[in-house]
Amino acid sequence: MNKQNLRDNYPKLISYLETNGYSKTYVNRFKREIEKILTSVNSKEWSCYTDVYLEYTKTSHSPDFLRDKRTIIGAIEQFDVYGRYPNGRRRHELFERGSYPLLSQEFKSIIDLYCEVEKKRGKKLTHLTAFLVSIFFTVVTSLFTN
Repeated sequence: MNKQNLRDNYPKLISYLETNGYSKTYVNRFKREIEKILTSVNSKEWSCYTDVYLEYTKTSHSPDFLRDKRTIIGAIEQFDVYGRYPNGRRRHELFERGSYPLLSQEFKSIIDLYCEVEKKRGKKLTHLTAFLVSIFFTVVTSLFTN
């Protein structure tokens, strides 16, 4: 996460949004988020844009609010890190796809061990692994949201 790069180049992103018909409200969301990132990055332990998003998940927010934050922060990341402007078709890359990357190391190690044992037994794990990951993810999510 290069704060100076964002500071130097974010006006290009804002200009792009304004000239390509994005609503004033949407553009203002970008401005507010960029300002928050630039003013808070030194006081927070953020090393990447995923850390910025995860800061929002530490407090109670609705799924819609968090989805909006993922979209905005993800678009800022795409611009800052890869030089890509928003186009409405590209998905953010704050997280790897699927549920497995979102699991804690403890849950990952259980799944990994299970997969290793089952492979030795000659079992095909594609659907079973996905099922186990979804169970663990559901349990973890319910523990933190209740």
